[in-house]
Amino acid sequence: AAPAREHWTRRSVPWLGALFIVVIVALAAIDIVRGYRASTADTVRELETRTRVIVEQTARSLQAIDVVMRHLARQVHLDGATDPEALHRQLREQAIGLVQTDGLVVHDAQGRAVATSWMHPPPPAANISDREFFREARDLFNEPREDSPGQLYVGTTLRSRIDGQWFFPVGRHIESGTGQFLGTVGARGRVDYFQQFYRDAQLEPGTQTSLMHRNGTLLARYPTVDEAHGKRFPLFDELVAALAAGQPPPT
Repeated sequence: AAPAREHWTRRSVPWLGALFIVVIVALAAIDIVRGYRASTADTVRELETRTRVIVEQTARSLQAIDVVMRHLARQVHLDGATDPEALHRQLREQAIGLVQTDGLVVHDAQGRAVATSWMHPPPPAANISDREFFREARDLFNEPREDSPGQLYVGTTLRSRIDGQWFFPVGRHIESGTGQFLGTVGARGRVDYFQQFYRDAQLEPGTQTSLMHRNGTLLARYPTVDEAHGKRFPLFDELVAALAAGQPPPT
């Protein structure tokens, strides 16, 4: 019996060792999976938090612009300000602190610049009668849409004819006491301001942040890709449709 037990012991040692190794590998694999899931969950939570911060920052930035433009639209209408130099001074004062813009401008119903905050008299290039965003803003006044409450207009990113900088137009109409379209008060939303903020809020080098217009065009992005500004991305429509349907986003 003793030789048999000794033989069995010698045979069982390798199997026990192998079983011990398998158990260790299994436990290590479980720890890796748990760590991966925990890391993924932490990353998702951090991304969601950063997304909320970016959304709030964008909303507050536009609201600050709109508050000033609302005030100016009422003042131009109520005071009947027609002196371009006096209006220039008023715009210059109101533009102080609006770091998310490159200045304020008032255009008449024909798209001609009446006054700007950055110089007087306005440069000829400030005429926007041929700009699509001016026609859209004018049409929005004549035919209000449910998706544009309060007549605030945000246009697609484009390059300025004055200084070559990328910007997106933000505007609000000016109307007469009888409800006629008199023109617009607008601002040049600074693309580089938002891109700077996205850079500062970046999680890691591989993270990309994009600010999209609801029409599917790119307003701002970090890392910066100038040729993508103002371009339309069909994937955005798929993302919005999936969100509305309560489905996961397309990959």
